[in-house]
Amino acid sequence: MEYQIYQNCKGLNYIRIHLTSRHMFKAYNYLLTKHPLVTKSVTCGVISFFGDAVGQLIEIKTMKSQDGILDFKRMSTFFLYGSLILGPTLHSWYARILPRLVPQVGGFAALKKMLIDQAIVPPTLIFVFYSFFNFVEGKSATHTKNELRNKYLETLMLNYKVWPFANFVNFMLVPIQYQVLFQNFISLFFTAALSIIKNSKASKSESKQVKVEF
Repeated sequence: MEYQIYQNCKGLNYIRIHLTSRHMFKAYNYLLTKHPLVTKSVTCGVISFFGDAVGQLIEIKTMKSQDGILDFKRMSTFFLYGSLILGPTLHSWYARILPRLVPQVGGFAALKKMLIDQAIVPPTLIFVFYSFFNFVEGKSATHTKNELRNKYLETLMLNYKVWPFANFVNFMLVPIQYQVLFQNFISLFFTAALSIIKNSKASKSESKQVKVEF
């Protein structure tokens, strides 16, 4: 009898979660249809915020560098970057520019989109990423130049470990309106790694560099 009650409760919880998920997806889909730019931008901001939080938790656990306290200001800067720069850029790139450059569909078209995307977007956004953060943090142009020299290539190589295959799948299987959302799921973990690299004090050539592997 108790087992039957337990099973019934589990079933009710599953139904409740399923219905809640459906309502949330319908609401998100409505916002995506009515306000695509704002919805994608805010989503990118939220994912960037939590991606940095994950990165900080990894730092706390492995390096004991922050006394167990999350840096909310740093997380907020990631939110600003995601919502003001990354989101609008990806919306325009995925929904408008890339479909015009490669209007075809299918596997070969997805491969072409991925190659064009990886040749243009990561090299540009990495430069913008470091420049934006140093501007918000009040760092000098010299500091930005030095950081780019020390970390740009490492960040680019990290990108090429993750995004070529992920974006091929994205362009091949995911409808255009959901491509930024698909990218966001993977970005949660990529942003965590990016956060660690950005906030590491040593360059790749120095012994204190935080090594991030995928």
